[in-house]
Amino acid sequence: MHALLHEFWHGFTHTDKGVLRLWLDLLLRPRRTYENYFSGHRKHYFSPVVFFLVSFGIYIFLDQKVYDYQDHVNILRIGHIYNDEWGRFVHEHAKTIALLMLPVEALLSWALFFRRRNLAECIVFWLFCTGFVNTILILLTPLRLALIVDKKSLDSWLGLLRILIILLHTLAVFGNKWINYIKTVFLVVFLTVLNQYFVDYFLYRHIAADPETIAMEAEEKKHIVAPTFLEAAEEVFYTGGGYNPWAF
Repeated sequence: MHALLHEFWHGFTHTDKGVLRLWLDLLLRPRRTYENYFSGHRKHYFSPVVFFLVSFGIYIFLDQKVYDYQDHVNILRIGHIYNDEWGRFVHEHAKTIALLMLPVEALLSWALFFRRRNLAECIVFWLFCTGFVNTILILLTPLRLALIVDKKSLDSWLGLLRILIILLHTLAVFGNKWINYIKTVFLVVFLTVLNQYFVDYFLYRHIAADPETIAMEAEEKKHIVAPTFLEAAEEVFYTGGGYNPWAF
């Protein structure tokens, strides 16, 4: 076990090819980082596949905790769980949607920029870019917990931040002249719309599968007995409500 933990920590903090080094490079020098990897300097960087999978695993785990904490706070504040079952459902299928989007992202990028990038480079780009966005969202988890009452608004802003990061990285990799800049903007907009289509598709299938049960569960949650607003405020903001969002 000691050896396993040591290898994990070494891979995370290694100055030459650790996750921290990769993340800082993608933050401060995205164009140079992608170009270096594409040109063959791969031994200096963390594996894009592992980066993608691990970042998604951590993000989904923390996102579940945010939803659990939101339910806890809303029970104390308004007497019932806010009906955000759609958000939970999308969260539960986030990895599936990401895996469906990955080949589409890579193939469409290659189709638009085949003279500039090959298919393997497009795949690597989306693995790195998606992993980087995931790590940004992971680091912002404390902010989401602190502003849990305004989670819906904050999540909208984080969605815009995600699109902006993807746009900046795609411009860094694919944009070298004005026509490519236009195609890059089209690529990001199209993929954003397509991602929303996948989300709506899964939601439609979920609702169509058993609409009566979904409506019944939502109605039952509204009958949870709650404390007064002052008791809830004191519970949440002074004692934490006795809730540990990190409990497994």
